Amino acid sequence: MTSLLAGSLDAGTSPLEQLPIERLRARTSMKWRAYPADVLPLWVAEMDVPLAPPVADALHAAIDAGDTGYPAGAGYALAVRDYAALHWDWHGLDPGRTAIVPDVMMGIAETLRLVTSPGDPVVVCAPVYPPFYAFTKSAGRTVIEAPLGADGRLDLDALGNALAAARAKSGRAALLLSNPHNPTGAAHTRAELHAVAGPPPGTRPASSPTRSTPPWCSREPSSPPTSASTAPMTPSR
Repeated sequence: MTSLLAGSLDAGTSPLEQLPIERLRARTSMKWRAYPADVLPLWVAEMDVPLAPPVADALHAAIDAGDTGYPAGAGYALAVRDYAALHWDWHGLDPGRTAIVPDVMMGIAETLRLVTSPGDPVVVCAPVYPPFYAFTKSAGRTVIEAPLGADGRLDLDALGNALAAARAKSGRAALLLSNPHNPTGAAHTRAELHAVAGPPPGTRPASSPTRSTPPWCSREPSSPPTSASTAPMTPSR
């Protein structure tokens, strides 16, 4: 094990190529242990890249100090506030109006409960991350699909039809949007987001910023959901 973990990483190489397969297979997580060696479960959201040094340093410091108790304070919310102001030019986030959730999908489910009522429709752009269906249904809402176009991007006509069908059923319909899209990886352009951001009355976007990409990770200009809409959003992480 030590030999697999030893050695420095080449900073000039793409992060996706820095870790050899032998080192990845030494991991004990679900992606590398739940299935036979010839199966690679791409649906498991694990990063096959080196851990960012600042994150590793913070974890090492906490462990060395024995700082592993229950969390307290608003440090995470303050970090989100500062990140949003720096990278999205979104100012005025009040940490007192934020809430910590166990994971992203739980946060999305709670947001749907806030902006819709039981039985209300939720539009998703299929094919999409399977938990969108499971968590929407577990929250007591129904799913309406707006299929992606042949190019794997948002089909605004199909989306408009799905939203119209949703509005016909309820005045509190929602759109659950994955950005970048899972599983296609398409990062929605600013034009696409602006086209989606002005839905007719009665439709409330509930974005999934957990799939949102920082500016330096996408070839598309970064367009956080809040830049295109002031509708309620789930907290970013």
